[in-house]
Amino acid sequence: MKKILQSLLFLMVISITAISQNRITPGSTTIREPQHGIKSKAGFSTELILENPGTTTFKMLCNNDYLLMEQVDEDWDQNESIWEIEYKFTYTYDISNNNLIEELKEWYYSTNNVVNFSKRVYIYNGDNILVEDVLLAWDTSYWENNYKRTYFYDANNNLVEERHFTWSMQSEWRNLKKFINAYDINNNLIQTTNTYWNGSTWVNDEKHTYLNDGNNNLIESVRQDWDGSDWVNYWKLTYLYDENNNPVEIWRKSWNGSEWVNAVRYLSTFDQNNNMIMSLTQTWDGSGWFDEHRYLYTFDNKNNQVKMLSQTWFDYKGEAYWLNQDKSTFYYLPAGSETIEYNRSDLNKAIEDFQTTEDDLLVELNKFGYKTQALIGVEVVIDSVLHSSDSDLEFTLTHKGISEVIIYHAGGDGDNFIGTKLTDNALDSISKGTAPFAGIYKPENPLSLFTGTDPEGTWTLSIYDGVAGNTGSLQAWSIILIYSSSSGIENNHPNKPDDIYIYPNPVTDIIHCRFGIPHYSCYKIEILDLLGKSTGILCEGNTASGKVQVDVGQLPAGAYLFKIQMKDKILISKFIKK
Repeated sequence: MKKILQSLLFLMVISITAISQNRITPGSTTIREPQHGIKSKAGFSTELILENPGTTTFKMLCNNDYLLMEQVDEDWDQNESIWEIEYKFTYTYDISNNNLIEELKEWYYSTNNVVNFSKRVYIYNGDNILVEDVLLAWDTSYWENNYKRTYFYDANNNLVEERHFTWSMQSEWRNLKKFINAYDINNNLIQTTNTYWNGSTWVNDEKHTYLNDGNNNLIESVRQDWDGSDWVNYWKLTYLYDENNNPVEIWRKSWNGSEWVNAVRYLSTFDQNNNMIMSLTQTWDGSGWFDEHRYLYTFDNKNNQVKMLSQTWFDYKGEAYWLNQDKSTFYYLPAGSETIEYNRSDLNKAIEDFQTTEDDLLVELNKFGYKTQALIGVEVVIDSVLHSSDSDLEFTLTHKGISEVIIYHAGGDGDNFIGTKLTDNALDSISKGTAPFAGIYKPENPLSLFTGTDPEGTWTLSIYDGVAGNTGSLQAWSIILIYSSSSGIENNHPNKPDDIYIYPNPVTDIIHCRFGIPHYSCYKIEILDLLGKSTGILCEGNTASGKVQVDVGQLPAGAYLFKIQMKDKILISKFIKK
């Protein structure tokens, strides 16, 4: 994962051809490989409404790798000298560890909340290879098709063709661009031809040619543009590597009509683990190189990238320094973890001067047939606390007689805590953040104090307002309980309530389903596409065995969701139709 993230971010720095030679297309984004890309497993989630004040939801996710779950992008406000949240990305994955949905929300300061902006849905074949992705845009109340890409591979799983489509006013997909790739015997990309659709035929646009060394490293790429009758040079990139095959220099030269001349170069620095920790962009002014832009990358001790900082070189009237531009923070789930999230919402509990506001969250895993073992981690999300002076407040988490202050007079006279995630794995302390703290922070004191405790029972969030003059309310909060795969949640019940097995997968016609707790005899099955729309296949009935079968032979080839509802349970699993 580290390598893919590093490559993706490096591409953003240079805004040019991708370096990796496997399944990439110049002029488009890198295609995420299921085997090596950003991995996670959403599995199936179950929601239970528990009987205590407010609304409590229960969600369980099982994960087998380091999983990128959330990304927060912020802009630097030079006048106020603070970071302001701009976008928030969340990632959902299928049970084969493929990135299934990538959702983007935009921050609205008028409402102090994030709102839907766009969503990309990824579709894979039976070999877990990406074959299509669809970008949807939010239109105030519903998701609307916007852009689509389809991918075609050769026998070696090299991407040989990529097509782009745009959604028309006539509610149909229309051709936009096409990329054709060619490879050598080592499966290195050696040429890409880009064409565009003029309404009746494909027309040449760009051609990229690649040269590799004996280590299969890309050492040169040349872009040529079509002038109507011939290919004309546009720019050339030259790549230099260190002894670990890390690209430490990339030189970009432009064609002036008769020769290649310097334009831009990109200098990268790597740490001892071969993580790229800095990329510097310099421009050529005719006589020398001048700093223009740089990206700084921070990694945790597991080589997961946790932060990216973008800065521009400022040099004006004797002042010269690096000026902050953008910042991205990344949040992962631990390797091989099992997580359970409990959420309390719709609380509207008053926070008053010199008073303590408390809310209890009840964990009852045993009640639902689970036997729990020791925790390896706890995270807290302050989904919404409304208050006009954040520094008045002190937050404490209590469980099994253990109390820990997690936020202590942070934020000055800023307003509110919105979508504030507290985790020991964060890089930045909550004490150094700014309101409304819509991001990922390290708590005032580590939550590891709760590691090893029995999570069963009551967890209490206490908020003390220690200054007169401002009041507020607690609206929502949640805790995330984390276990290792070897010592986490075990099941006393012979069939877990969230078990669902479908086979064969991929399927040609008849799909068989076996689900847990057979005494749930009433069922309703619906086959959905990956956007959640019904395919028209619907069946319901009763079973004493927990086994049913459905004919999906009439479905077109592709990926689908098998949704089964039993009493108050809804289980979902993905399958591939051949």
